[in-house]
Amino acid sequence: MLCPNNLCCSQWGYCGLGSDYCGSGCQSGACCSSQRCGSQAGGATCPNNQCCSQYGYCGFGSEYCGNGCQNGPCRADIKCGHLAGGKLCWNNLCCSQWGYCGLGSEFCGSGCQSGACCPENHSNNHSNNHTVSFDGIIKSVAELE
Repeated sequence: MLCPNNLCCSQWGYCGLGSDYCGSGCQSGACCSSQRCGSQAGGATCPNNQCCSQYGYCGFGSEYCGNGCQNGPCRADIKCGHLAGGKLCWNNLCCSQWGYCGLGSEFCGSGCQSGACCPENHSNNHSNNHTVSFDGIIKSVAELE
Protein backbone atom coordinates (compact mmCIF):
# COMPACT_ATOMS: atom_id res chain seq x y z
CA MET A 1 0.00 0.00 0.00
CA LEU A 2 1.20 3.50 -0.80
CA CYS A 3 0.19 6.36 1.47
CA PRO A 4 -0.29 9.93 0.20
CA ASN A 5 2.40 12.62 0.66
CA ASN A 6 5.11 10.07 1.54
CA LEU A 7 3.42 9.23 4.82
CA CYS A 8 4.69 5.91 6.15
CA CYS A 9 2.69 2.71 5.75
CA SER A 10 3.07 0.76 9.00
CA GLN A 11 3.50 -2.99 9.21
CA TRP A 12 -0.27 -3.14 9.85
CA GLY A 13 -1.15 -1.11 6.74
CA TYR A 14 -1.99 2.26 8.35
CA CYS A 15 -0.68 5.63 7.13
CA GLY A 16 1.02 8.12 9.44
CA LEU A 17 4.26 9.62 10.75
CA GLY A 18 6.39 8.73 13.75
CA SER A 19 8.05 5.57 14.98
CA ASP A 20 4.81 3.53 15.07
CA TYR A 21 4.41 4.03 11.32
CA CYS A 22 7.94 4.75 10.04
CA GLY A 23 9.93 2.45 12.32
CA SER A 24 10.30 -1.31 12.31
CA GLY A 25 8.09 -3.01 9.73
CA CYS A 26 7.45 0.15 7.69
CA GLN A 27 6.34 -0.92 4.19
CA SER A 28 6.60 2.31 2.18
CA GLY A 29 6.86 6.09 2.44
CA ALA A 30 9.36 8.00 4.59
CA CYS A 31 10.53 4.90 6.48
CA CYS A 32 13.31 5.46 9.00
CA SER A 33 15.40 2.59 7.65
CA SER A 34 16.59 2.03 4.11
CA GLN A 35 15.17 -0.80 2.03
CA ARG A 36 17.37 -3.07 -0.12
CA CYS A 37 17.21 -3.10 -3.92
CA GLY A 38 19.05 -3.77 -7.17
CA SER A 39 21.50 -6.57 -7.85
CA GLN A 40 22.09 -6.91 -4.09
CA ALA A 41 18.38 -7.79 -3.59
CA GLY A 42 17.54 -9.95 -6.59
CA GLY A 43 16.78 -6.99 -8.86
CA ALA A 44 14.18 -5.44 -6.52
CA THR A 45 13.11 -1.86 -7.25
CA CYS A 46 12.43 0.86 -4.70
CA PRO A 47 8.97 2.15 -3.69
CA ASN A 48 7.79 5.75 -4.16
CA ASN A 49 10.06 6.44 -7.15
CA GLN A 50 13.22 6.31 -5.01
CA CYS A 51 16.65 5.60 -6.48
CA CYS A 52 18.58 2.39 -5.90
CA SER A 53 22.19 3.18 -4.98
CA GLN A 54 25.22 1.34 -6.31
CA TYR A 55 25.31 -0.44 -2.92
CA GLY A 56 21.69 -1.64 -3.12
CA TYR A 57 19.83 0.76 -0.80
CA CYS A 58 16.70 2.82 -1.58
CA GLY A 59 16.62 6.58 -1.10
CA PHE A 60 17.02 10.03 -2.62
CA GLY A 61 20.00 12.34 -2.91
CA SER A 62 23.43 12.07 -4.49
CA GLU A 63 24.32 8.93 -2.50
CA TYR A 64 21.41 7.06 -4.12
CA CYS A 65 20.64 8.85 -7.39
CA GLY A 66 24.17 9.85 -8.44
CA ASN A 67 27.03 7.77 -9.83
CA GLY A 68 26.25 4.05 -9.86
CA CYS A 69 22.49 4.46 -9.44
CA GLN A 70 20.92 1.12 -10.47
CA ASN A 71 17.30 2.16 -11.03
CA GLY A 72 14.79 4.89 -10.21
CA PRO A 73 14.93 8.57 -11.23
CA CYS A 74 18.76 8.67 -10.88
CA ARG A 75 19.30 12.40 -10.32
CA ALA A 76 20.58 14.11 -7.19
CA ASP A 77 20.60 17.89 -7.37
CA ILE A 78 17.56 18.89 -5.29
CA LYS A 79 18.49 21.41 -2.56
CA CYS A 80 16.46 22.53 0.47
CA GLY A 81 16.60 24.01 3.96
CA HIS A 82 18.61 26.85 5.41
CA LEU A 83 21.35 26.36 2.79
CA ALA A 84 18.75 26.99 0.06
CA GLY A 85 16.86 29.95 1.51
CA GLY A 86 14.42 27.78 3.48
CA LYS A 87 13.15 25.86 0.43
CA LEU A 88 11.02 22.81 1.33
CA CYS A 89 11.18 19.43 -0.35
CA TRP A 90 8.35 18.30 -2.61
CA ASN A 91 5.88 15.58 -1.53
CA ASN A 92 6.86 15.70 2.18
CA LEU A 93 10.37 14.33 1.58
CA CYS A 94 12.84 15.02 4.38
CA CYS A 95 15.38 17.82 4.08
CA SER A 96 18.71 16.56 5.46
CA GLN A 97 21.05 18.62 7.63
CA TRP A 98 23.18 19.09 4.47
CA GLY A 99 20.32 20.49 2.38
CA TYR A 100 19.25 17.52 0.24
CA CYS A 101 15.76 16.03 -0.18
CA GLY A 102 15.23 12.33 0.38
CA LEU A 103 13.99 9.47 2.51
CA GLY A 104 15.70 7.18 4.98
CA SER A 105 17.76 7.80 8.09
CA GLU A 106 20.37 9.87 6.20
CA PHE A 107 17.70 12.49 5.40
CA CYS A 108 14.98 12.00 8.04
CA GLY A 109 17.23 11.23 11.02
CA SER A 110 19.54 13.47 13.01
CA GLY A 111 19.62 17.03 11.70
CA CYS A 112 16.49 16.69 9.55
CA GLN A 113 15.23 20.23 8.80
CA SER A 114 11.71 19.59 7.46
CA GLY A 115 9.41 16.94 6.00
CA ALA A 116 8.63 13.54 7.50
CA CYS A 117 11.51 13.67 10.00
CA CYS A 118 12.06 10.63 12.23
CA PRO A 119 12.18 11.08 15.99
CA GLU A 120 15.69 11.12 17.40
CA ASN A 121 16.75 8.61 20.05
CA HIS A 122 17.89 10.26 23.27
CA SER A 123 19.92 8.40 25.86
CA ASN A 124 19.23 10.64 28.85
CA ASN A 125 16.31 10.56 31.26
CA HIS A 126 15.29 14.19 30.76
CA SER A 127 12.00 15.05 29.14
CA ASN A 128 12.44 16.33 25.62
CA ASN A 129 10.36 18.89 23.77
CA HIS A 130 10.03 16.95 20.51
CA THR A 131 8.75 18.70 17.42
CA VAL A 132 6.66 17.41 14.57
CA SER A 133 7.12 18.86 11.10
CA PHE A 134 4.64 18.42 8.26
CA ASP A 135 4.86 20.46 5.07
CA GLY A 136 6.98 23.06 6.84
CA ILE A 137 4.58 23.57 9.78
CA ILE A 138 6.41 22.89 13.02
CA LYS A 139 4.59 22.31 16.29
CA SER A 140 5.80 20.97 19.60
CA VAL A 141 4.21 17.78 20.85
CA ALA A 142 2.65 19.73 23.73
CA GLU A 143 0.86 22.00 21.23
CA LEU A 144 -0.62 18.99 19.43
CA GLU A 145 -2.11 17.35 22.54
